[in-house]
Amino acid sequence: MRELLTFGNTGARWSFERPFRRRWILDFFCPRARLAVEVDGGYHRHPDQQRRDAERDSELFVRGILTLRFTNDEVLDDGDRVLAEVTAEVQKRLAEPPPEKLYARARSLRRWY
Repeated sequence: MRELLTFGNTGARWSFERPFRRRWILDFFCPRARLAVEVDGGYHRHPDQQRRDAERDSELFVRGILTLRFTNDEVLDDGDRVLAEVTAEVQKRLAEPPPEKLYARARSLRRWY
């Protein structure tokens, strides 16, 4: 996956194994697009791990970060599709204003009403 993101043209820079809030390490993180990509091994099929993954994804989402999850098999067997999905999401998120700008715009509009 690292090679796909490094040499694939996603339109953004990536950090690899990025610590986040001293609680987790994100496999791949694009700060500009507010996007995390996780490549999950077999242990992510265990119900306890799935619960922890869901909690983590929810906490990231509250902070404006979307998590895309792929299995190891998807990355190895269909890397082009995975890269296409990641690239499409990066392009979509780069076209949107960051969440704090949305909130600032909403606050400024309220002052006029």
